[in-house]
Amino acid sequence: MRAIFHSLYSAEDRFLLACVRGPEPLKAIAPPGFDWPAFGRTAIESRVAALVYFRLKAASGLDRIPEGTRRFLEERILASTVHGMKLQALLQRVVECFGGRGIPVVLLKGAAMRHVYQHPALRLVGDLDLLVHRDDVAAAVAALGELGLKMEQGETPNEHHHAPGMYTQDGLIVEIHWNIVPPRLSSSIPPADLWEHTSPVKVGDGKALIFDPAMMLLHGCLHATGGHAFEQMLYQLCDLAEIARRFSSSMDWDDLVRTAHRYRVAWMVSLSLEAAVKIAGAEIPADVL
Repeated sequence: MRAIFHSLYSAEDRFLLACVRGPEPLKAIAPPGFDWPAFGRTAIESRVAALVYFRLKAASGLDRIPEGTRRFLEERILASTVHGMKLQALLQRVVECFGGRGIPVVLLKGAAMRHVYQHPALRLVGDLDLLVHRDDVAAAVAALGELGLKMEQGETPNEHHHAPGMYTQDGLIVEIHWNIVPPRLSSSIPPADLWEHTSPVKVGDGKALIFDPAMMLLHGCLHATGGHAFEQMLYQLCDLAEIARRFSSSMDWDDLVRTAHRYRVAWMVSLSLEAAVKIAGAEIPADVL
């Protein structure tokens, strides 16, 4: 069965996964006829291009990539890095603005992962996802409006766990959440509980919150299994592997298991963590899986 499953991967897929797993991707040698352009496109589409590039550079393996593919990756990574810097500058303005209005805010997804990865540029961030108390949603939306952001049209907030996205003139998007899962999931986590699992971080001259390691990992698991299309799962599994690595000495695995069972999402957490182990090389204790 293992051999049959492995045969579903192309040579390009196997080399890509070796790169994200690290730390020695060059053990997976690209064979003759290797489709480098396809490899580059998949790395970009899977949102792991920067991580792949970093791992290959650390293994002195960039010279193995044909110049055309290498330039393609470098151009896309540079564009993503510039986008990330613009988002970070916007995040600082938002956090400082919220702080001045007494609105507590938790950084979610990419904004939080900047505090996890070895370098922020390794994690592509598409937009800013921020959690506030449900009673603060209107004030948060108003504050973003004062900063010049406009609200997207066509969404009904009651059908989501976040308000319609708000965007700047140059296309940067901020989503204000009041929960981490949509109402359609029967296992929805009570929003009030989330705030009990946070710790402060500095953002520019302001202060925000991020989830503690166990809740961050739980949120990552729910996001991986129910948040987006399957083709976007690879970078989310890399997030899980990086959270486990970054907080290996402080992760409360018992708390993760208890919380997953309490909210009846254990199967989602187990599925995500097993995939992160097998695909992204995450180091998860065997008794958790």
